[in-house]
Amino acid sequence: MNHQPSIQSVIQLTLVASVVSCTSFLTLGCARSEFLNSSFTTITAVTPPPTESSTIVAAPSTQSPAAHSAKTPAPQKLSLQEVALPYMPHTKLFPILSKGCERLDLSTWEHPTKDVMIQRGVEIIAVQLCSDRTYPIFYVNFPYDPQGQTKDYFYPLYAAMKSANGNWPFAFVSMKDQTIIQISPGQDGAIQTEFDWF
Repeated sequence: MNHQPSIQSVIQLTLVASVVSCTSFLTLGCARSEFLNSSFTTITAVTPPPTESSTIVAAPSTQSPAAHSAKTPAPQKLSLQEVALPYMPHTKLFPILSKGCERLDLSTWEHPTKDVMIQRGVEIIAVQLCSDRTYPIFYVNFPYDPQGQTKDYFYPLYAAMKSANGNWPFAFVSMKDQTIIQISPGQDGAIQTEFDWF
């Protein structure tokens, strides 16, 4: 009985090894095998070894050189009106967000709350009016962490915003900190804050 492997099984083993060796983008020379109608076709692609001064950093690009043309325009920055707002279904704010919110046009929006935020260095990303336009949600970036600098920066900000908003409740959504701060008037003019994260 002949225990030597057949020529076909040797080719199969070689081709399987070649396929495995091609899975790494750092492989300098490899063979890719394909099955065509139960027969084997081997396609060999050999890359010259790197010189002493070269370094491999990534797989070679599969795009056409035309895709890297110098005439390709740079991506355009989105205007504030086009910035997508976060979807926050698992937050306490979501029931308010789901009550017919209207996004305001920041280029024409004027309100005392806007002046308060600008004076305190708050970057305004978007503003929505929810619950029959009675609950504003301010999507912003603060100059400080909302969970720090509370006494010196945030409490005075909350008090000024509460006054500018006619003592109606409102919320901040801090985009870079992924923090929601719901602010409502408490008893005796106190400010109640509730934090949530998205």
